Amino acid sequence: MTSNDRPIQQKQPHPPSCDVLIVGAGPTGLTLAIELMRRGVTCRIIDKAAQPSRQSKALGIMARTLELLDHSGITEQLVKHGHPVKEVQVRSGSHLLADVKLTPIIRSRYPYILTLPQSDTEQILYEHLYKLGGQVERSTELLALEQLDVETDMTGSADPFVRATVATPSGSEVIPARWVVGCDGAHSTVRHLLGISFDGSAIDQQFALADVEVQWPVKPEGVRIYLHAGHIAAFFPMPGERYRVIIAAPPDVPLTDQPPQDHSSTSRQSVLSNQEPSSSEGADAGGSYTAEGTGLGSGDITLPDIQRILDICMPEQDRVILHDSIWIAHFRVNERKVKRYRQGAVFLAGDAAHIHSPVGGQGMNTGIQDAVNLAWKLALVSQGQASPAILDSYEEEREPVARELLRWTGLFTRLVISRVRPLTFMRNTAAPLLSSRRFVQLRMAERLSETGIRYPHSQIVRQGKGWRRGMPLAGERAPDNGRPATSILSGKHTLLVFPDTVPPKMPISSIPRPYEENLEEEDKRPLWMRVSDSWKEVIDLVIMLPDEPLMLPQPLPAQYEIDSDLLLHRLYGMERGGYVIVRPDGYIGFVGSLADELELIGCINQFFRIPARYS
Repeated sequence: MTSNDRPIQQKQPHPPSCDVLIVGAGPTGLTLAIELMRRGVTCRIIDKAAQPSRQSKALGIMARTLELLDHSGITEQLVKHGHPVKEVQVRSGSHLLADVKLTPIIRSRYPYILTLPQSDTEQILYEHLYKLGGQVERSTELLALEQLDVETDMTGSADPFVRATVATPSGSEVIPARWVVGCDGAHSTVRHLLGISFDGSAIDQQFALADVEVQWPVKPEGVRIYLHAGHIAAFFPMPGERYRVIIAAPPDVPLTDQPPQDHSSTSRQSVLSNQEPSSSEGADAGGSYTAEGTGLGSGDITLPDIQRILDICMPEQDRVILHDSIWIAHFRVNERKVKRYRQGAVFLAGDAAHIHSPVGGQGMNTGIQDAVNLAWKLALVSQGQASPAILDSYEEEREPVARELLRWTGLFTRLVISRVRPLTFMRNTAAPLLSSRRFVQLRMAERLSETGIRYPHSQIVRQGKGWRRGMPLAGERAPDNGRPATSILSGKHTLLVFPDTVPPKMPISSIPRPYEENLEEEDKRPLWMRVSDSWKEVIDLVIMLPDEPLMLPQPLPAQYEIDSDLLLHRLYGMERGGYVIVRPDGYIGFVGSLADELELIGCINQFFRIPARYS
């Protein structure tokens, strides 16, 4: 897959205003544009770079990201062109610290790390955006932002809230937009214009990478990582025959014989780290990279320099020979995060909001998931179907994810690069014992795959009083049943109704219903039937029947699925029935028993702007 495969884009006239202006056309910005456009939200996406980056940059795509993009063929294309990594092995010299098989422990239909150069990931996203009628406005740079002084409770109206001044090849332009989202990378112009600080520090360690072919004594399966006295050598298989090789050396060990260059002002650029370098960020950070064999100029680090570090880290029987590099880069790692993801009608996402160590390959994935989280909320408010207060949950949910990510990636990075002998002795002694334990492996898999992300304290998730042990918790990822979640495919909320699988002791007609007392005769219908009528614009309804629906009214007022073996009932802990609302991003918005129907109604009535006949 090459950049020459990109479809030729016919320039279309841009609307004078839009619902959302997206600044930055990297993976985060492209994902946000796709998620908005498939929901009918008008948006424009600008990037100051004249062309998409051709550098591979971020490499790993995690299971949760693949699940969230599993609509309209995006994940199918990513998997088709990518390389699944199913094993990670870590050594300190010849001492095996960990050997983890990912497929048995990642609880997803994508139980692996998919490696694919960011340039290819962007191309797939771009082609999907193009099919939706979108286009990237290149060589277009944000100059200024002006937020209108309008009351917050008017955010749901159709009036513009932000005026963005941009420089285009044909001159300057003012774009009125209801919202602006900065997806413009670590050197974010949006963040600078808002005056939001990017607090953090740099790790005092030198890093370099190379995309090369590797001559192995015995070619391994999966990822190989070698540690030795503060040095790191890591090998990540790429599509085809190449590997992404990452090395690190202590600050007092020169990586190259050439005079050192000052990289102190540059942001960490990721490789496997999957930090979101958008095209804008790639342009900004180009000076921090040196490349060989790409036409980007001579570098201050060479393939022999990388080979030398590999020889230090690897035992003699495992040593490899590198050749045919297509990209070499020298970089530093920063750990930084904003405290606020939103200021008025302007939001930050991806590397504009957080950057961190490359350990774990989380950066690009976290940015894409920022975009998915924000998109459906903007769409509901834009279309007048939800309260503007729902937008506050974006920062409430995503900021703790980035905060925890910085904490554990920073801790792990310092552990693997440590040269303190007592600490390395403890690491080398404890790691084999811990990494072989099943519960440790499952916990590691949750972090690595990002399937363990949850929002238990979000203001927009609810748990009914009738919640029972065995049910998922509100804010958790919906259980994976081996196929895409209906809500992710449709882009809407989905209400799953699970009937009780235990036959009642009295006729159904005699079971009292707490909400019937004051209803008119025509409204004395089961809750799910009235939901289907009143909320169908924003909520899809699926009934999980334990048997064929012989006695249901016709025409059936909702979609149904036959769960004859009760697999889904058990997966959701719903053997006695209940309700589950799955959000468009595949997380549980509400969960409760059949007795929690009034709480369910109240939850929906609070967050959606829908007339309800029961109120």
